[in-house]
Amino acid sequence: MSRIQNMEMGKTIAAAGSALTLAIGAHGVGASNVEASPVHDPATAAANHPTLVFDDLGGGYPDIFVYPSVSAKSIGNWPEHYAFADGDPVPALCKKLGRLVRSDPSVGERKRESRWWIKIDGIPSGVTEYATATYVEKPKTLLHKLHACVRAKKQAS
Repeated sequence: MSRIQNMEMGKTIAAAGSALTLAIGAHGVGASNVEASPVHDPATAAANHPTLVFDDLGGGYPDIFVYPSVSAKSIGNWPEHYAFADGDPVPALCKKLGRLVRSDPSVGERKRESRWWIKIDGIPSGVTEYATATYVEKPKTLLHKLHACVRAKKQAS
């Protein structure tokens, strides 16, 4: 069971025990639509997607943050901050290129950097979050298993 910490509220949420909303769509060539599911079973997501395991790279701050976007401009513009601990597993949904994230060897972290971000399932209902591939175990192996994230096409009304 993953530990998700809402940094602003100071609460810890047990992801495997909560009902989650998830947007899952077809991946790969010809993917044209993403549909929302009102209730999501974490066990089903884990069975259908590769597992991302967070890695603190041997040092630094004990919490690994996830973000609502892969760009730098969104970091300070969101009210809730979620964090995972070293070793926490979550289903990985897809991958996307974004801002470069470098580890910090001056605080004991192993040297690593990546522009890849991984959309995860493990946050409370209705929240989209991305984890940088810099702070995950075996990032190359995980990225190889993931398809690119696709945008939902707007439905004509």
